[in-house]
Amino acid sequence: MRRLSAEFCVPLILSIAWTYWNWRTSSTDYRFVEKWIINFFAFAWGFSQWNRVKKQKKTEDGFVSVENRISEVVTKLEKNTERQIGMTTGGDSFAELVPAPFNSLDPRGFGLMHRGEYPLYDMTVRIVDIQRIDEIGNSEASSENTYSIDVLASGHVKPIQLNSPATRLKTGEVRRYNIFISARNGSTVQMLQMTHVNGILRTATAIDNGIKEFYSDAAHDYPKDKAGNIDWSEHDRRIKLDSNEIIS
Repeated sequence: MRRLSAEFCVPLILSIAWTYWNWRTSSTDYRFVEKWIINFFAFAWGFSQWNRVKKQKKTEDGFVSVENRISEVVTKLEKNTERQIGMTTGGDSFAELVPAPFNSLDPRGFGLMHRGEYPLYDMTVRIVDIQRIDEIGNSEASSENTYSIDVLASGHVKPIQLNSPATRLKTGEVRRYNIFISARNGSTVQMLQMTHVNGILRTATAIDNGIKEFYSDAAHDYPKDKAGNIDWSEHDRRIKLDSNEIIS
């Protein structure tokens, strides 16, 4: 009853006021009640349309608000799901082999650096010293530096000491490594070069997942060819040779 009164209160007042004003200003016989009824229903109809539009707008705003809240919840769920998957599998994290700070004194010293947000699990790291292939053969050189790592946490570096003998870099010498890394989230191949520039150890590296390169880095003064590129051809050739031997 209260809601019905609120709906028709305004039309009632407006129709009475409008009818009274017309009656006062009319010079002819004026049928007050008849005119009031007509005016009342006219105002009631107009006011109901205004209320309908107002309620429809409120309902639409409510739907938009609900839609936005659902979208926020879905976004949070997606992020939480992505994080849970990343924490379980390693997500898009990967590892990079870098020379240890004392590598110039001990060429066998390296570190496996974690890159990314999520830990890496069940890792197998195989480091191939390309120079050793010519000395002892591809099969032996491909297996003499193999390591298993259960977990590599985000932001951590795992020290690695090569099993193969290594001598200090000579002036102008370039040492090349192919690093094959498999983990729970997939496999990567890293190409690593090391040389001395003005007596300082410089490196260049490129990492791909067999489909595309997704990380590369090189010192600004690392030697390049005339086109400004680093020569990775020897790495590519040895990777293909290594792959063929594994398949056979």
